[in-house]
Amino acid sequence: MAARVSANIAVAHRRLGNYDDARMHIVEAQERYRKLGAESETIRAEWTLGLIDLRAGDTKTGLRRLRAATAAFEAVGMLADAGFVKLDLTEELLRLEEWDEAGKIAGEAAEAFAGARARLHLSSALAFLREAVQKRSATLALVQYVRDYVIADEPEQTFDPPLAPQ
Repeated sequence: MAARVSANIAVAHRRLGNYDDARMHIVEAQERYRKLGAESETIRAEWTLGLIDLRAGDTKTGLRRLRAATAAFEAVGMLADAGFVKLDLTEELLRLEEWDEAGKIAGEAAEAFAGARARLHLSSALAFLREAVQKRSATLALVQYVRDYVIADEPEQTFDPPLAPQ
């Protein structure tokens, strides 16, 4: 419970832009998770550290951590979690205008969710994102919309993504 509280506090600090405090709390949580042998939570903490690094401006370290978290999730069979990290990678690569790599990672995210047996409406949304990235018409708002759509996982919700400016 203490590790979860520290992780939650870290996320709150990250959202507020208090990156040093966020880093301190997530490292504390990660150490506790390691002692408990909670592998999935240790990986989630690494994912959070990667997001903190990115927001704090350390792109190289942030991308490295996100890639490591993706590989670790895949290694333990947590494909949906790997897919969510790949969405974060896609978003950052778009921010950096690394279109080719963003397209590759967006495709891998779609495959990760398919491997996790995501329902058709989710797979369709992820395929839409992959195609938009490949056509270089994807926006950061689109990545966020698809992420929120996948998290909501409501089959009756209409998929109505934001359009790229013409």
